[in-house]
Amino acid sequence: MTNFRQLWDRIFVSVPNKFKDQYLEKMYLNTANRLKLISIFFIFPQVFMLFVTSMKSQNWIEWQVISAYKAMYMVMLLALMVYILFALIIQRTKVKNVPLIRLVIVSDATLLLLWDVAMTLMEQNSYGQIISYVSGVIFVALAVFVEPIIMLFILAVMQGTFMIALPYFQPSNSIASSHILNTTIAVIGAWLISRVFFKHQLRDFQHCLVIKEKNELLSKNMLQLEQLNDRLHEANSTLEELSYRDELSGLSNVRYFRKVLETEWERAILHKLPMTLLMLDIDFFKRYNDNYGHLSGDACIRMIANALTMCIDQSVDVFARYGGEEFVILLPNKTSEEGKRVANIVRQRIDDLKITHEHSLISNHVTISIGMSTITPTKENAVEQFIGVVDKALYKAKAAGRNKVAFLTYNENN
Repeated sequence: MTNFRQLWDRIFVSVPNKFKDQYLEKMYLNTANRLKLISIFFIFPQVFMLFVTSMKSQNWIEWQVISAYKAMYMVMLLALMVYILFALIIQRTKVKNVPLIRLVIVSDATLLLLWDVAMTLMEQNSYGQIISYVSGVIFVALAVFVEPIIMLFILAVMQGTFMIALPYFQPSNSIASSHILNTTIAVIGAWLISRVFFKHQLRDFQHCLVIKEKNELLSKNMLQLEQLNDRLHEANSTLEELSYRDELSGLSNVRYFRKVLETEWERAILHKLPMTLLMLDIDFFKRYNDNYGHLSGDACIRMIANALTMCIDQSVDVFARYGGEEFVILLPNKTSEEGKRVANIVRQRIDDLKITHEHSLISNHVTISIGMSTITPTKENAVEQFIGVVDKALYKAKAAGRNKVAFLTYNENN
């Protein structure tokens, strides 16, 4: 039973169930549209033949024959117009009822072949040829794409009809036998051609499905890859941000400060812009830690960081923890006067916090000392030397009694 089924599937090219409905729908819609265009084209020959037969001079016998031909042409013309109307309805309403479309296409092909059979039988008394029927068989095989089993049924029924009716129209037994043999060969050849076309179309459809599935899988994988890349980029951005952040104070760390300083240094050289750098140190912070404990020292650093964040333009300026109790404030495109104004605001802001520090040697609350310098850098200047100048300015502020702002120029250090 299994071998018979496999043989059946091989001969009649069965469509796999997983995409049978999809394939048949596409095939029949394409066939319906193709037959619509062919039907539109065939209307003109039918009208022309009606006109020609009407113009012929006729006696009584000829009139009967020509009337029969005219009736045949009118039947074909009506059938073509009905089919075109049906095809337009399918196209306009987007009907996808495969059994209905199959029925109409099979009916149209059967009617066409039946018309060719009738025309061929009518010609037996005059020309005795079978060209009309053979042409119709080949046309149906090439233009009408249906399952091979259905095509075999259509051709077999038409060939059977032709073979039964032929002896009544062809008086010569030898000619009739020759016609039956030739049309049988034509029908078998036409069916084989139709089967090959169906098989190739099915194979092409399968290839298209495979390509479509691979493209969808590729698109899905690419989307997943893009999403993964986005997550990795987000994670990298988060890691980079964390690597530039001081965990205790929440400020930028020294690594980020140096990165921005180098960038702003190059920009200042290119555009001949000034920059000011402030270095801050909490006065007697070791005494604060020793007497109040490191947790209180950490809290003090956080309070100072939060307070000073409000004193700068965070969209331009950079406020970072430089290490321990030291902070830096980078003021790009700021002159010395603007830098001094910011430094005094910062110093006063910490003074106003009144963070208790009974062990300070200069005050009963926390204070800071600030060293600063301004430079309009050139290629001959060095970033590290500029930082060194600011560091010396900080020591100058401490030497002056702390809780002070000290300024040094780059040239003073050189």
